[in-house]
Amino acid sequence: MAQEPALPVDPMTGPSRGLSPEEYRHLLSRNPIAMMVHDQNSRLLEANQACAHLLGYSLTEILRLDARDLVHPDDHVERDRETDALMSGAVDSVSASARKLLRKDGETLWVQASKSVIRGDNFGKIMVFFDKSWTFEVWREGETRA
Repeated sequence: MAQEPALPVDPMTGPSRGLSPEEYRHLLSRNPIAMMVHDQNSRLLEANQACAHLLGYSLTEILRLDARDLVHPDDHVERDRETDALMSGAVDSVSASARKLLRKDGETLWVQASKSVIRGDNFGKIMVFFDKSWTFEVWREGETRA
């Protein structure tokens, strides 16, 4: 079975199959799934309202933060390892990694984080999706059954 060709991706406007930059940004901002985009240095480039709300920030506040600041210190090593693997080209995506995030109010929030990378000649951007319906207890039950 022939593989469908990948869509060309403009790093600022997204997939180029008829979506204008405004339509792409509308799709990102209105998506109910919490998501953010950061560069190889963890500088947040974009986040949607669902991500800001999940972590207790306004959209303006969250975009002033570093992506690493949102991750619990216990998870920094694993998060950095995933980022390095994505940026080096060792992997194109990371699926279903359990992640502890830090909310603005200091509470720890368990989520499932999935990541993909957009690479260019002089840049790299990582898009992260957070699933809050997943819980640590669900993960632990799966580990116990395995």
